[in-house]
Formats: sequence, structure tokens, C-alpha cells
Amino acid sequence: MTDLTACRDQLGTDDEAASALGFVAHCVRIISKLFQIPLKFQVFPLASRSFVRDETTNEQNQKPLLPLFMLRGSEKPKYMRAIILLNLNIYHILKVKGYKKALKNKFDVIENLQYLLEICGDV
Repeated sequence: MTDLTACRDQLGTDDEAASALGFVAHCVRIISKLFQIPLKFQVFPLASRSFVRDETTNEQNQKPLLPLFMLRGSEKPKYMRAIILLNLNIYHILKVKGYKKALKNKFDVIENLQYLLEICGDV
């Protein structure tokens, strides 16, 4: 189990955690395209500088891009929100495919991606 909230401790650097999240974002986007499932939260997979658009925030009609990487400590709430939104996209794909199992951990994107890939392998 790789919890990306502690990913920097396990991998050693912010860049390695950002690369892992970028890979997950890319996989989620590809899977959504393959199954023609629109994502609830738009994903911009840019390797270690990936983003998720927060469609729920309405700050003067702006929909901010949340980073899947850490810039500085003050960005941590946005970073954590981006991880949650990425996981909600994984859950959305599972739900549309008919798997209503709740995600075990809303921060553990690696485990949730693994579950999604196992489901995709069964299709």
C-alpha cells in the first residue's frame, strides 16, 4: 500500500511523488478515453507537473487548476484536494463500469489505480 500523502517519505523527494501522481493522472485519462467515460474533474497529465481542475469551486466563476505536485508548504491544501479529486475520478470510472465498491482510502491513488486496472483487465 502506497499512501501518497506519505509518498515523499517513502520515495524520498517531492519530484518522485509528483511523477507517480502524474503517471496515475495519465492512466486515469487514458482509461476514461478508452471506455468513453467523461471524467468529473478534468485531468491535465503533464508528467510530474500534472493538474486537476476543480469543477466544484466557484471563486468568482473560476475553476482553479489544482497541482498534483508540491510547490511549497502553503500549497498543501490544494495538493491534497487534487489527490482527492483524482481519486474521485477513479471512483467515477468504477461506478460507471458497474463496480460500486467504495475506495478504501481517498488518498491512496496507487492502490485505487491498481484496483481500477484489475477491473479493466476483466473487461
